[in-house]
Amino acid sequence: MQKDPSENIQLAPLDRIVVYSKWDVQFYPERTVTIRGSVQKPDDYTASEGMRVQDIIFKAGGVMPEAYLDRAEIIRLNEDRKTTTIIPFHLGKALQKDPSENIQLAPLDRIVVYSKWDVQFYPERTVTIRGSVQKPGDYPRSDEMRISDLLVTAGGLMPNVYLERADLLRFDFERETYQIIPVEISRVMEKDKTHDIILNDRDLLHILAKKDAAYTYAHEVDIYGAVQRPGTYKRGEGMSLQDLIFAAGGLLPGAAPDITIAKAGGAGKTITITVKSDLVKKGDPAHNVFLDDVDIVMVREDSEYFERPRWVTLKGEIRFPGAYPMLKRDERISDIIARAGGLTGLANPKGAVYMRRKDFIPSEEQKRDIQIINKLTNSLNDLEYKRQAARNLWLIQKEVGMMTAQSPAISGPQVVSGSGTVSEAAAIALAPSIAQASGKIASDVIGALETGAGMAATARKLEDADLAQSERIVVNLDMALKGDSRDNLQVHEGDSLTIPRRMETVSIVGAVMKPVTLNVNNKWKLKKYITRAGGFAADGDPARVIVSRVDGTVMTADEIDYIEAGDVIFVPTRVISTEIITTADKVISVVKFTLATVASVVVFLALIP
Repeated sequence: MQKDPSENIQLAPLDRIVVYSKWDVQFYPERTVTIRGSVQKPDDYTASEGMRVQDIIFKAGGVMPEAYLDRAEIIRLNEDRKTTTIIPFHLGKALQKDPSENIQLAPLDRIVVYSKWDVQFYPERTVTIRGSVQKPGDYPRSDEMRISDLLVTAGGLMPNVYLERADLLRFDFERETYQIIPVEISRVMEKDKTHDIILNDRDLLHILAKKDAAYTYAHEVDIYGAVQRPGTYKRGEGMSLQDLIFAAGGLLPGAAPDITIAKAGGAGKTITITVKSDLVKKGDPAHNVFLDDVDIVMVREDSEYFERPRWVTLKGEIRFPGAYPMLKRDERISDIIARAGGLTGLANPKGAVYMRRKDFIPSEEQKRDIQIINKLTNSLNDLEYKRQAARNLWLIQKEVGMMTAQSPAISGPQVVSGSGTVSEAAAIALAPSIAQASGKIASDVIGALETGAGMAATARKLEDADLAQSERIVVNLDMALKGDSRDNLQVHEGDSLTIPRRMETVSIVGAVMKPVTLNVNNKWKLKKYITRAGGFAADGDPARVIVSRVDGTVMTADEIDYIEAGDVIFVPTRVISTEIITTADKVISVVKFTLATVASVVVFLALIP
């Protein structure tokens, strides 16, 4: 600018000249101050030279009415430009330009002006009303607000209000408990200031209803039994029994003629009234009685009434087979067969198959009990298997010790007798060798048994299919037709009775050489029939032969004295272990023989003088 030739450089085309401000080449602190809190216009303001607290508050529009005048703060940035220092001052004196409190500000100062709510506890200015008013809830509290004012704000009292007392719960902030102040609402409504109390913050007014102040029965009645919609109903004033039955949809067709009403009698007593349903329907005042709260009405069912026809089905060798309706609840097998014309000449009464729906046998409670018992039995069987397996192993180990003790290891010179026969001498001479061999054999046999110590088998676990009840009921139809009550069962809805034709054959099935069906021969025993089927197969089990009779019973062979027409003889299979057992028997026989021989030799030697 002074045209110094050394600095006034000649320019060339496309040169660019950059002129810096002083702010670009050296540090100048930002010249702002911030004011926050209870002022009219909190914001950032440009700091001027010599600006003080009163100046920035003036720029911010002054303090708010709730400002706390006893203290405000300046937060000033230290020289390290990272940390700060708090400078407290008396805001009220600063506004009066007291030199000691109206502090001069520095750039980047932050002034915080608190409200009185920030620095000391002020409870929320609300009150609560609950109970028998139109609009219960929380409401703002105004100065000098009374209970009567709050009742108006809450929409007024309900018609069921209890006027003799309400409770004003006043909160003690120091002890954090409520003080109960009883008031009479009737006197509050009269503006009696001893009860129409001025409210405090967080007061809770509880207005009682009449039913809250004194016990009253629920305005309800119950009806159960043979009505269309049994249950609980609201009781209106002057409600009669006919009104309740109408509300419940009316009586069902199977309703009994008598209706019972139970009323609370007090002191542990119940009063009952019995009326006639037909007279109730006619409105007879003596029977169409008025109901009280919590009355219970029981409309019983007529057990003899059939809501719909119930059927029993007869099939097979019946004179007129088909479905027959039950005429009464206690009808029996013989009654149904008689109505069907009886049995035909070809009927086989012993083979009668009587079926009943599963929902009649057994009950659900019995099914659950059986399942619980079966589960427990399975657990006990598992424990018993483990106990038995451990016992077997212990016995085997014990036997091994005994065998070893009874088999002396003989060594040294042979024993020679000076007298006796040649055979005796030979026996004595062979005794040590036999004893040694027997000890080795016994050890090997017992060791083999110990290796395969699974001589205890686990019990079979019964599944749900094993526990299911058969739908077939075994009956002796001959006895039933003679009137024997044990077999002449009462029929149930859905029962089915099938009478087969007379049979003249016996079947042999299972583990026989050839399953066959043969004509019955009254002179033959069970064994003869099995012989006619070729006898037992190699895996047949003669000890467990069973016979299934035509009447549904299953019997073991030792229970049967004779075979009759329609029987099925069943021969089950067994585990084939003959060769293994025979071999074991031979080994054990050798051991027994050798041990006996050793014992004999020892005794013989002892007798030699």
